[in-house]
Amino acid sequence: MDKTLLIIKPDAVKRNLSGKILKQIMDAGFKLLGMKMLWLDKDQGGKFYEIHKGKEFYDWLVDFISSGPVVVACLQAVDAPKKLREVVGATDPKKAAPNTVRNLYGTSVGENVVHASAPDENPQRGRYRELYQCDVDIAGTDSMLADAEIIALTVETLLDLGFDNFETRIGHRKLLSAMVESIGGQQFFKDVCVSVDKLDKIGPDGVKAEMRGRGVPADVTENVLERAALKGSP
Repeated sequence: MDKTLLIIKPDAVKRNLSGKILKQIMDAGFKLLGMKMLWLDKDQGGKFYEIHKGKEFYDWLVDFISSGPVVVACLQAVDAPKKLREVVGATDPKKAAPNTVRNLYGTSVGENVVHASAPDENPQRGRYRELYQCDVDIAGTDSMLADAEIIALTVETLLDLGFDNFETRIGHRKLLSAMVESIGGQQFFKDVCVSVDKLDKIGPDGVKAEMRGRGVPADVTENVLERAALKGSP
């Protein structure tokens, strides 16, 4: 599975098209890994379009991309960069294939509603690395119900937007601590945290091996991985 970058440009955000565009792309088989609304300043816009610096349309691009909010999304699919460019269509909406994103919503070559990364772009060069995490600070209460409400609100918002192909992953330290304590492994909490944090990268077998190397008992390891694999649906 590959990852790629989508940016919904200021013209589309202004026209309230973000939900429709994201739904069309998700319906095409993409998984949404992260999403964030940003407002780029001209310096950021200049860096983003640095590849076009020196061209006659460079200044226009920078002014346009920094003229209002954008929605940035990290997407995943097989051959994601190529597939996304097929779904969004050609740069010129008039030349884009029927029912592609730009054909449906674009108004000009410049105001063509989305940016889709080229297949040869390096996805690790920071354009959407920040999307993997969003921190929310809760003030005025230490109740975990507040945390649960944020999770519920996130799920409800995505469902209201028409998304049905997404995952909400919970990595709450208090929950993890309570889970480890419930299976009698509180003294191994730090080792469990370090190991489970790598689950996506090294897989269950890799986590087992790391916990074993850290001296975590096999029964604690099995219980932790069993709970980490729990899934549900709204």
